[in-house]
Amino acid sequence: LTPSWVVGLTPSWVVGLTPSWVVGLTPSWVVGLTPSWVVGLTPSWVVGLTPSWVVGLTPSWVVGLTPSWVVGLTPSWVVGLTPSWVVGLTPSWVVGLTPSWVVGLTPSWVVGLTPSWVVGLTPSWVVGLTPSWVVGLTPSWVVGLTPSWVVGLTPSWVVGLTPSWVVGLTPSWVVGLTPSWVVGLTPSWVVGLTPSWVVGLTPSWVVGLTPSWVVGLTPSWVVGLTPSWVVGLTPSWVVGLTPSWVVGLTPSWVVGLTPSWVVGLTPSWVVGLTPS
Repeated sequence: LTPSWVVGLTPSWVVGLTPSWVVGLTPSWVVGLTPSWVVGLTPSWVVGLTPSWVVGLTPSWVVGLTPSWVVGLTPSWVVGLTPSWVVGLTPSWVVGLTPSWVVGLTPSWVVGLTPSWVVGLTPSWVVGLTPSWVVGLTPSWVVGLTPSWVVGLTPSWVVGLTPSWVVGLTPSWVVGLTPSWVVGLTPSWVVGLTPSWVVGLTPSWVVGLTPSWVVGLTPSWVVGLTPSWVVGLTPSWVVGLTPSWVVGLTPSWVVGLTPSWVVGLTPSWVVGLTPS
């Protein structure tokens, strides 16, 4: 269903990994532009359906290796012009459904501009291998529907450019594996919606740069696991709203740097348990 020219711009090896049936539906002339050896790897029945003159122009060894029926169904001139190895690696059915000329003529960045739902239906590992900037140009909701591990393999800066709400919908462990500075640049409310343990695994300085109210909404145990100096840099009222036992586990010097009124609002037993 994707405009063929889009496919053309996409790194060829990606096409090779595409389900074969796609190739079958693609306009034959597109196949022609594909390197001949690709055709050789194609099921022979395809060759059988292809106009004979096409076969004549195609390197003979290609025809021998290609399933004959494939040649028969595909517009022969397409087979001759398409870089053959592309056809060989691409799942044949994919070629069939895509307007063939699109595949050959489309610059790879076109994929980035392609309707996002197309990307969502694409095997996730393909996305991981796709140039990261392409992902950045893709509608954010597509990212949300994409298997989380793909996001983990994607260059972190791409995530930074992605609408923050997408991050919120993404499996939390993905966030944990993402370079911390990316999180720092992400709208703070996104962090609030993210599973708390993710925050715990994130470099502490990121938390320091995050709007304090986000910390307040975050499960208290996360704060306990966060390096104490981060708490010191956090607006004091946030500490006041944090469950007292968290304070008890926090290094005492942090408390000393905290505005006194915060201490006053803290349950007294917490103070007693705090390292002197």
